[in-house]
Amino acid sequence: MMEWFKAHHIWTKLLALALAIALWAVVISSENPERTMDVDDAVVQLIGESTIRANYGLVVTNVSHPEVSIGLRGTFSRLGEIESSDVIVRADVSSFTVPGTFYLNYDVSVPNGVTVNNKTPERIQITLDKIVEKELEVRVEYEGTLEEGLEIVEAVANPTKITVYGVSSVMENAEYAVVKLNARDLTENFSGDMNYYIADAEGNRLDSEYTSSLTETVYVEIPVYMTKTIPLTVEKKGNDLITQEDILVEMEPETISIYGEASIIREIESLNVGTVDVKDFVVTTTQTFPISLPEGVSFSGNTIPSVDAIVKLDGILSTQISVTEFELKNAPDDLDVVVETINVIITVRGTEDSLKDLSAEDFKISADLSSRPVTTGRQLVTLTVECLKENVEVWGSYSVVINVTQK
Repeated sequence: MMEWFKAHHIWTKLLALALAIALWAVVISSENPERTMDVDDAVVQLIGESTIRANYGLVVTNVSHPEVSIGLRGTFSRLGEIESSDVIVRADVSSFTVPGTFYLNYDVSVPNGVTVNNKTPERIQITLDKIVEKELEVRVEYEGTLEEGLEIVEAVANPTKITVYGVSSVMENAEYAVVKLNARDLTENFSGDMNYYIADAEGNRLDSEYTSSLTETVYVEIPVYMTKTIPLTVEKKGNDLITQEDILVEMEPETISIYGEASIIREIESLNVGTVDVKDFVVTTTQTFPISLPEGVSFSGNTIPSVDAIVKLDGILSTQISVTEFELKNAPDDLDVVVETINVIITVRGTEDSLKDLSAEDFKISADLSSRPVTTGRQLVTLTVECLKENVEVWGSYSVVINVTQK
């Protein structure tokens, strides 16, 4: 490697380069010659914007060259100290009184020891527009899809109209103010302060830094209603022999469609229309119940005033037994009491096995005369009927006619 350096006089060349650089530095430091430099990103400061807005309602909406290029001249050392922020560019717009597009000269301020060599461009172009006032209707619009079964009733905005201010080029296309909501988020009634934007006749958003309003938000109320199909039910009331599971009920119709505020309807899973009590029938029955909807709920579609409950006892049969023997208890000693009723037909119910071979001998029937005043003459007394066989229930109430005479 060293031989190669020597053969090509590399050491000599490097020494010559170092001497040249040192000589250049000495010359620069001693003579400090002039040179030029360009500042390509000098920001144009507009003077008088507040004046033309206050006096004539004008704003600058466009500047052809927000930054300009400034050529500077100065000594080598002085220009080496200059930053782009040291170059101040100002353009005065305070003399303008009407909207339009105009050419405007600008001034450049530079530090001492530096002069402006050139400006690119020599002047800039500005556009002035007038601030105007306009009253716009407030509309509520939605994006996305509502949950199935929901319906939005007409929204109410307060205020219904707002006054906006903006440049005439924007305001001439402004048709209404839009409050935009996502329908997927509306699961029940909504109310609150909402932001809005200005739109043209096609609904396109009009954005401008010069648009303003005294009203920053709009209070919106949106009723959300819901349609839902729910089953009709009854409460089942059994007894010691017949359980709720033994009571089979078929509703006609089985369901109804209801409508109301979503917050109310969402909580309703079914509608109970009444009670089916086994004491009111033997084995089967059809009972009609009126349909009464909760407050704030209505029918979706046709009104259904009532529903039929078709009831059957599962595994329960009935039969009738004729009984001719009755026991009278606590008859007054001074009266003769004769039972005139020859026989009483007793209705019973139970499982098939329990009713098998059932006879009058399986019943104990009595009338206790101490539980009521007894006077002479014919009268009706209530019987107490007891079945001596298990899993058999006596259904209904019974009585016999007695004839009472004085002894």
